[in-house]
Amino acid sequence: MNFIIPPQAVFFYKGKWTPEMDAMLLSTLITLRRGREWEDGNVPEDVLRNVRDVIMHPFGMDLTTDDIAGRVKLLKARYISFKKLVKTNGVQWNPQHRIVVASDSTWNFIFKRDASAAAYFYRDEPDFSLLASFFGQFDVKVEFPQEVIAISDNSAEVIVLSDSDVPYAPNRVQPIYSPSDSDEVTSPMPVPSWRHLPK
Repeated sequence: MNFIIPPQAVFFYKGKWTPEMDAMLLSTLITLRRGREWEDGNVPEDVLRNVRDVIMHPFGMDLTTDDIAGRVKLLKARYISFKKLVKTNGVQWNPQHRIVVASDSTWNFIFKRDASAAAYFYRDEPDFSLLASFFGQFDVKVEFPQEVIAISDNSAEVIVLSDSDVPYAPNRVQPIYSPSDSDEVTSPMPVPSWRHLPK
């Protein structure tokens, strides 16, 4: 399939914005956020004014706080779009080569779901580390609880400890015999030691 997709800059840099301005905007926001809390998309007005002043000087641009707030929203949309893209089945992100790899059928599926993801057809998100530093602060990290899996040999005695009031629940120190299973593996369970060794 031949996709006709413009360069990434066409998606990201219209009007007065440049990659250097985005990098300075994000770096300044990250610096000014230290010690303060606000939701990524709702930057306080005083911070927007400060960022505007920092960016206007070196680039000689006439910016308003609305310009800065609008750019922050666009950068957040880029961050969300890129994260969604790389989580798509069949997509591989190679940060070393700065590319996103997918089959034509996967790209076709992605473009139907989110046309703006075409910005990443030729290369990855150029400001991902800065975007993640600023917008990723409130990302929800899913962690799976640690599960204890009982692994036994063919006929070991398993002792179940229970203080349950449920009828027929196993009682303390009552042995339960485990049927043998040739596919089971016996492994030691690492347990932190709270005992102090004698001196």
